[in-house]
Amino acid sequence: MKRLPLVADTRPRAVVLLSGGLDSAVALAQTAADGFACIAVVVDYGQRNADRELTCARMQAVAHGAHVVALDLSALRLAQRGGKDVSPHYVPGRNSVLVSLALSAAEAHDAERVVIGATEEDLAGFPDCRPAFFDAWRAVARVGMARAPEIVTPLLAMSKADVVRAAAALGVDPALTWSCYGEGPKACGACGACVVRARGFAESGIADPLMGCA
Repeated sequence: MKRLPLVADTRPRAVVLLSGGLDSAVALAQTAADGFACIAVVVDYGQRNADRELTCARMQAVAHGAHVVALDLSALRLAQRGGKDVSPHYVPGRNSVLVSLALSAAEAHDAERVVIGATEEDLAGFPDCRPAFFDAWRAVARVGMARAPEIVTPLLAMSKADVVRAAAALGVDPALTWSCYGEGPKACGACGACVVRARGFAESGIADPLMGCA
């Protein structure tokens, strides 16, 4: 992995997994506000609407002064596959792949932490967003890396309404985010991400610039 040109930047570094969604955009903005030079890892893994998601991710990276590491894993074509007690939008192995890549990037670029925007809303249907999952990766990093970065999940105790309020406080533009699981040019308004986002904006009392779309 080619080393990034951050020599002149004396701030501590953090790698942020940036999906293009509201949660990861808030995680990036908070990390930048905390004084870190941010490295945004943006991954094409064959997701639906990848062009829209990754475009939003890049715009958020630019807005918060992050360096972008773009990785093309689209050949994997990771697909949604739910099951009993698991969201139909769960993608098997996705977060294991992404966390591994982020840890590698962090060690390669001397970053102190890896930041992941998982939220309270993800805990029920996504087994790879639960605290135990991240604790397991912390243990893996300690055992398997020469210099293990800290794995941070700053939004894990936050509801979507909390995330919306944080976005407003941090100057994140929700119009430059995308969360819908559909493939159309507009958010479907019916998938799990659309429903959760609409509820979050409604509960926060803040208008969604995408008019309730996710």
